[in-house]
Amino acid sequence: MPNQAPYKLKRIRARNNLKETVYQRLKEAIVQGLFPQGSMLNESDLTKAMNISRTPLREAFNRLRAEGLIQAIPNRGVRVVEFSKEDMLELTRVREVLETTFLSQSMKNITDQDVKTIRKALNEAESDIKDALTEDDLHQAHQRYLEADKLLHDRLVEACGNKYWIGLYNNIKNRVRMCSQQTVKIPSRFLLAMEQHHAILNALEKKDAELACQVMVTHIGNVQKSVIQAAYENTGSEAR
Repeated sequence: MPNQAPYKLKRIRARNNLKETVYQRLKEAIVQGLFPQGSMLNESDLTKAMNISRTPLREAFNRLRAEGLIQAIPNRGVRVVEFSKEDMLELTRVREVLETTFLSQSMKNITDQDVKTIRKALNEAESDIKDALTEDDLHQAHQRYLEADKLLHDRLVEACGNKYWIGLYNNIKNRVRMCSQQTVKIPSRFLLAMEQHHAILNALEKKDAELACQVMVTHIGNVQKSVIQAAYENTGSEAR
């Protein structure tokens, strides 16, 4: 488990809406894996890195704790949550229900332009990954792919029109993104995910809810396997 988070955050120069800026900056760093699961977040180092006081930082910590992205450790401070194998399995089960239950309803509200926009984002991310020349290029390309993935899954849930269902989905989606960070680095997993994303889009174009649901269930199941593989099997770690 990482002991201390690396501080790669840029200084915040604009003072407008500072609390929200600090919160968003920290959340994205955690979700993107810049602060690895289990790493400690040091208040002093973070305030220096972002050029802020402790007040907006602590308010951001409170919001992130409420969202389940960080946790307070008595007598030590704050650390990024670390997901066990069981956590990942439970998230997958919840995600499958949330993303398939109202899929037929969502399909009625998904437009051809929605499909075109999502497909374009996926294709561009795939091209960026293939063309990446440096580790930083590859990391940025992976993040664009995960943003395209998020665009697809978010739109499918939002299109159902049920605000309570959308709220349940929003409650877990950042934790799902955290768990997915390592999977894009597995070439076979990435290629399979791209195929399944396009299969879902094809089903949406055909207005075939049954097919879209079948592909989605398979896709989420494969994500589960890849997340566990990336987190444990590749490192030789034991699931807790």
